[in-house]
Amino acid sequence: MPLDHLKAIAAYAHTHRLRLHLPVAEQAADNEACAAEHGRTPVALLAEHGVLDKRCTVIHALQLTADETRLLGAARATVCVCPTAEAARGDGAAPAAALLAAGAALALGTDSQAQINLLEDARHLASRLRTERSGSGGDPTPLLFQALTAAGARSLGAPSGALEVGRPADFFTVNLFDPSIAGAGADGLQAAIMSSLERRAIREIWVGGRQRVANGRHPLQGAIVSRFVELQTRLWGGAAAG
Repeated sequence: MPLDHLKAIAAYAHTHRLRLHLPVAEQAADNEACAAEHGRTPVALLAEHGVLDKRCTVIHALQLTADETRLLGAARATVCVCPTAEAARGDGAAPAAALLAAGAALALGTDSQAQINLLEDARHLASRLRTERSGSGGDPTPLLFQALTAAGARSLGAPSGALEVGRPADFFTVNLFDPSIAGAGADGLQAAIMSSLERRAIREIWVGGRQRVANGRHPLQGAIVSRFVELQTRLWGGAAAG
């Protein structure tokens, strides 16, 4: 994208208080091309032109220097990491612990339709945080829950992210007797959900006060799955024939 175009989009977003999402520093080649054209890395370029702020979310941010990490933190920007997709492609990993220490927020995304399970992404991130913070101790569960809820909502400009008066009633319920979390008490339930909850244990989902899933099933699940199977059959059948 030409720099003038990006500056115009960023100015429009700022004027209208909109969120701005930008894939940044996903591949080493991205950084090299930006440095060749502008003489600086992508994050440094964004900071120089006032694009980075608390309404900006950079996606991936896998190829960061220590200075870029500090720039993102100083801007209070959000970094959306997509651990499952990034691991599958072997692209590397964002310096999650350093970003948090610098003051940036972390949110979670999928970046692929092959697997859409934010709890699984959170577990990948937990492993990353433990590795990066080895020796420092500390339970990453609160940070992961923050990434899944409040930080994710902030990244989208959504008023949700917490179950409080005045916010949308977005929540889910779980089966406490599912083997994946059975026996977890009130104090340990959040950690059990983050570390081991199976998708089958999610029983109800409410969005904006409206129930979308009941007894673990969306009312349109049968029709949706049927159409998906039909599409996949056409796609893969065509691929096999070709």
